[in-house]
Amino acid sequence: MRLLSFVTVFLFSFSLSATGFAEENGTSVSKERLTPEELNYLVNEVGNTQEESEDLPVEVSRRLIEEQAKVIDSGSEFMVIYDLEVTKPGQISIFASIAATTLKMGGTVYKVKSDRSKEDKFYIYGNFQWLKTPSYTLIDKMTIGFPSGSGLYLPTSGGKVKQHQHRYSQDQQGNGRWIDYAIKYSPSNWEPSAGVAGSYDIRASTSKTKHKGYI
Repeated sequence: MRLLSFVTVFLFSFSLSATGFAEENGTSVSKERLTPEELNYLVNEVGNTQEESEDLPVEVSRRLIEEQAKVIDSGSEFMVIYDLEVTKPGQISIFASIAATTLKMGGTVYKVKSDRSKEDKFYIYGNFQWLKTPSYTLIDKMTIGFPSGSGLYLPTSGGKVKQHQHRYSQDQQGNGRWIDYAIKYSPSNWEPSAGVAGSYDIRASTSKTKHKGYI
């Protein structure tokens, strides 16, 4: 069984919300780019594909290089999500069918240099992208989880998760100019031996707009 499917479970769900990010960092357009040498290192030494290397946030890529990361497993999937629950008369379901041409999800597990003796350290990275503009601007949520008996745990300090990040970005005109609208360093939900979740407040957009998020 592949490590990615055994260790991590990537879930995607939708829920209505009346509020957005309370700690939104505002907008920022990253002007930083990886050097050709850094891109080559990600492909030839880390084990990313060229597409994965170009799509990673710059600071994430440089962290992987610094920590001598090696890809253990990775994969992407065009998702078809259905609501299989039979609704009763008068009951409203907030879930719907999402075509495979609309949503793409992926994940990668890296082994990195450990900062604790006699323990292995892994960096687990999940991402999603709306290939078509969603009809409704709701709250998306992405979760990275693992079995409680796997021996994995989240590093914490003072009751808070360390080394976490999730972000939401938008390409307003569909021309490759991505804008980061929120970068969060605390998960929206978490359990120390089960996993973390990030929530993404999808902003209003046009038919040209693309949306993506990372955790």
